[in-house]
Amino acid sequence: ETLAVFAAAQEVASASGGAFDVTVLPAVDAWGFGPSIARESRAVPSTVAGRATGGPVIRLLIADDHPLVRHGLVQILSREADMQVVAEAGDSAQALEAGQRPDVDVAVLDLAMPGRGGLDVLRELKRVRPALPVLILSMYGEDVFAMRALKAGAHGYLTKESAAGELVQAVRTVVA
Repeated sequence: ETLAVFAAAQEVASASGGAFDVTVLPAVDAWGFGPSIARESRAVPSTVAGRATGGPVIRLLIADDHPLVRHGLVQILSREADMQVVAEAGDSAQALEAGQRPDVDVAVLDLAMPGRGGLDVLRELKRVRPALPVLILSMYGEDVFAMRALKAGAHGYLTKESAAGELVQAVRTVVA
């Protein structure tokens, strides 16, 4: 069971023999987001309980090798009523695997991740799922990689210097 105590969440799970496992998580992190838990890759259930959007939900794959960046992207996009993060990836192999899931509607892909190069990952994703919209999110300026990414099959290109609202709008644009 989970309960709120003094602005923190405690997860209590009982085990046989009367022992308990207790995990205490801060209610918010330094940026005002929910509990911060480092994770390299995770699958998220495909339903969003209690989320009334009035329309279809855009199901996202977030692929970035920096856990803090990935967590921030998840937080930004998950706050939108019409968006749900269903998969995360921390390297190119995980991105390729998650990108093949049928419940992924849009992939947000970093160009610089461990393993294969981002443009190679993009080309492979487009080979196995040609209709999958891919939004490239990169630290590199548009003048460096944008045209190459678009020619390789990306539906959009956004730098990491962009505002959160631009990211949300870009996701909605590539899926439209």
